[in-house]
Amino acid sequence: MFRLKHTTLTPPLRQLAAVFVAFLAAACYETTFEAIPVSAGVAVPGLVGPLNSNDGASAQFTYVPATRDYRFSDRSADGRVRNGTARAMPIRGNIYALQVLFDGHRTYEIYFFQWADRRLTWMMPRGYSELAETFDVTLDTSADMDIELERLDGDPEDVLEFLRAHRELEFDKAY
Repeated sequence: MFRLKHTTLTPPLRQLAAVFVAFLAAACYETTFEAIPVSAGVAVPGLVGPLNSNDGASAQFTYVPATRDYRFSDRSADGRVRNGTARAMPIRGNIYALQVLFDGHRTYEIYFFQWADRRLTWMMPRGYSELAETFDVTLDTSADMDIELERLDGDPEDVLEFLRAHRELEFDKAY
């Protein structure tokens, strides 16, 4: 696990660290296809840079403008490395959807976060099941999947519009 000593990081880096360590805590959807296309991706101000912890773990986030993605790599204190790609899409104001694909995985994970005053807060939408029906998108919570994730399926354009329509939903802090 990536542990941080708050006194060793500036406030922006502490918030970036929150992105890294909380991916699984605020899980929302998973898809077998890229739901947020390159054309919808944006750079989130302040969401780049290296991270180091006092226990020897480290992470690096790099924005790649050509693909509108972030590449990230983290190394745990025991040397385990996990890499991946993330893409952010604005939902409304300072709320974003974040699509994550860990290297070697075949499913994309989608999370929501609020970025305000250089602070990241993981968010969970309310009323998304009803919204899915409106866009002819299916949600599956079958037992063979991670309990935190709901499989999101449908036509890719419908799924993208479903995600964009979250701008009409209320959000709660994920934790």
